Amino acid sequence: MSALRKKVSSRGANGIFSLGRLFRNIDDNNSKSLSLEEFTKCMNEFRLGFDESDIAKVFKYFDRDGSGELSYDEFLRGVRGEMN
Repeated sequence: MSALRKKVSSRGANGIFSLGRLFRNIDDNNSKSLSLEEFTKCMNEFRLGFDESDIAKVFKYFDRDGSGELSYDEFLRGVRGEMN
């Protein structure tokens, strides 16, 4: 998680606004949620060295409601951590 957070931050996505832009860029089909396929594509573009199993584990960790898709809120909490 630390490597992912650092990579996202290094790409200029530090604040809520820039994370929203990143989310919209990842959301290829404009469904307002991320599929595992979209998330995998993004993780591969970040070149973190995660294999498909690692990516699936991170996706499942982010997917708090178990829907099989990441909402913006789930993505935000996963990348930024808990916020008050």
